[in-house]
Amino acid sequence: MEDTNHLWNQVKSTYQEAGRTILGHRNERHKDWISQEAWQKIEERKDIKKKVLSTKSERIKTQQQQAYREADRAVKQIIRHDKRKHLEDMATQAEEAVYKGDQRTLYKITKQVCGKFRSITTAPIKNKEGQLLTSETAQEARWTEHFNEVLNRPAPETEPDIQEAEEDLDVVTTPPTKEEIIRAIKSLRNNKAPGPDFLNAELFKFDPPLAAEILLPLLTTAWNKKEIPEDWNEGVIIKIPKKGTLSDCNNWRGITLLSIPSKVLAKIVINRISSAVDGKLREEQAGFRQGRGCIDQIFTLRNTIEQCIEWQRELYINFVDFEKAFDSIPRNSLWKILRYYGIPLEIVSIIQCFYNNFTCRVGNSQNNLQVLSGVRQGCVMSALLFNLAIDWIMRQTTGDKNRGIRWNLFTNLEDLDFADDLALLSHTHTHIQEKTNELNTNAKQVGLKISKKKTEMMVLNIPNPRPVRVDETLLPFTDQFKYLGSNVTTDGGANKDIIERLGKVRNAFRMLNPVWKSQQYKLNTKLKLYRSCVLSTLLYGSECWRMIENDLCRLSSFHTKSLRKIARIFWPRYISNEDLLEQCQQETMETIIIRRRWRWIGHVLRKEQDAIPRVAVQWRPEGHRKRGRPKTTWRRTVEAEAAAMGQSWGTLRMLAQDREQWKEFVAALIAHGKKGSNVDQVQARYGECVFTAPLHAHTVTLHNNHMIRDSYTSSSSSRFHWSKQLTRLTRPNARLRLPM
Repeated sequence: MEDTNHLWNQVKSTYQEAGRTILGHRNERHKDWISQEAWQKIEERKDIKKKVLSTKSERIKTQQQQAYREADRAVKQIIRHDKRKHLEDMATQAEEAVYKGDQRTLYKITKQVCGKFRSITTAPIKNKEGQLLTSETAQEARWTEHFNEVLNRPAPETEPDIQEAEEDLDVVTTPPTKEEIIRAIKSLRNNKAPGPDFLNAELFKFDPPLAAEILLPLLTTAWNKKEIPEDWNEGVIIKIPKKGTLSDCNNWRGITLLSIPSKVLAKIVINRISSAVDGKLREEQAGFRQGRGCIDQIFTLRNTIEQCIEWQRELYINFVDFEKAFDSIPRNSLWKILRYYGIPLEIVSIIQCFYNNFTCRVGNSQNNLQVLSGVRQGCVMSALLFNLAIDWIMRQTTGDKNRGIRWNLFTNLEDLDFADDLALLSHTHTHIQEKTNELNTNAKQVGLKISKKKTEMMVLNIPNPRPVRVDETLLPFTDQFKYLGSNVTTDGGANKDIIERLGKVRNAFRMLNPVWKSQQYKLNTKLKLYRSCVLSTLLYGSECWRMIENDLCRLSSFHTKSLRKIARIFWPRYISNEDLLEQCQQETMETIIIRRRWRWIGHVLRKEQDAIPRVAVQWRPEGHRKRGRPKTTWRRTVEAEAAAMGQSWGTLRMLAQDREQWKEFVAALIAHGKKGSNVDQVQARYGECVFTAPLHAHTVTLHNNHMIRDSYTSSSSSRFHWSKQLTRLTRPNARLRLPM
């Protein structure tokens, strides 16, 4: 059997040579959005310029100057066309990123459009004593020292006693097949930085069957010998700045670039075990799992707070944060956890190959550091491996002790998890303290440490709450907490979240000022960028907002002001908001939020009956309401909209199972909401009216069932009759202006 390194070197040299020969190296001088036709016209203009400079005849020179002006005009015209097309393509990519929830790509495209890139290459750093390092050698050594501390966390004093599963999962353990390799290659993501071997995913995705044929002997040998090439056990750390002073190494985040061909084998492993393992994970965990997302967890938490406030039920929430969680789990504990969940030893051995002798280097440094703890950064297996570790911790913490909140007839909801972001839930101080203590103990067994600075408590309906401790530290109480990017408050509302998002989105809107002010980009292209880069930031989490009139006014005001700037409509030119939205072919902010809300509701109603977000939709705690009119809640808003269409939760659940029917229902719901004209608003707010007048242009202002102003363009008289009982309105083409 051949050596894996020998086989890998053959594959690597083959693709590197093919890449150099056929593709070559990118010429950074050319902007990638300028077409070949434009470069040809630029060359033609250059040739004409040379003729202008070289000719001595005034007559010929005049002709050449005229030809140069025409060539210059043609170059500028085609450059404008290419730039417009490039922006349209980026806007389309940004909208696709929004639909997929890929915020990083969305932000990257936004920066490209505005040309705002932050240089991150030459920032000087300080050593541990605070002295500024100037030489490259000293800085390189400091970076190696820093990442050695970050990626090699101290091991726990004693390893946990984790028993193996009695029976292994039904997982294929034979070497990879060609079909699996093809499927793994096709799933590789484009436009990703390569590892130390400089092989991009696109090289393999150009012809997946051929690539699979080339990789098959290598992967078969690696599987049988439980040995992967040395290049696959090396990573390159790239530094990304965070907030704060960039001379401090702690204000930088390291991301690790791995060999992309190694991800083919990793994807095969993860594809084999993910479906079998997913059924073993707790329902409370939503991180890195298909069909689950941040909005599900945010909604469940918001709705729980809303209902506990309405029914006056006590609630303790402990928002737990771990210190460098992904880099802290000891490898031996991780292997034991894999066996605990029944992953076959053959698969565990393959996974161990990716971790044995794994080293990293910072940038172009030649000093490699060995990584001995945590899951590998940038590896496709890391998310699932980490989920298994967190799941084991939470299983040991919660067990069958029923210290959460009563969720349905048979179960309690103990916590809400998204990877390492945990929210522990309990009705009593005793239960939340016991659960926190056990979580702290179990986490320490696998190398995780609760961050006492970032872990906070939130309490509801408890006048003088007792503090909760982690070790000897008292956790602070808070009235608001940013959970998965959404601001959750003790009043159950979305007001503070909306205000914060408006502040963020104004910055995003200002970033795109070069686009809004430009005359060469079409309105449709600007609106694409507005929807994908601005509205997506503004409306993150809007599916579970409890909307009140003030919040909707804030959002609508920003929406219309932004559209006026994009459409370049300024004073003294007047245009109504209705005409503005029609001209820009945009929906009202209320319609956009309703559409997003009901699209997400369909996703929830298609889940299993005991899925946490689906139970949360109709969940209510034990307790009693206060006297008086109940407050507006998310649930009441949704039920009122459904009732207007003659639907109940039961019929909605049946409708949601057919996606096409659900889309038709949402479209009908929105159309039903748009039927309310100004006349309908008058009838709903002031009572019904009868209006008869000749066909002239009237502007009528109404207040408290009285006409306070009537202006018209004819001397013909008008007759008004007001009655609460009458339900008809003649003169439907009359223009009614309502008071704000």
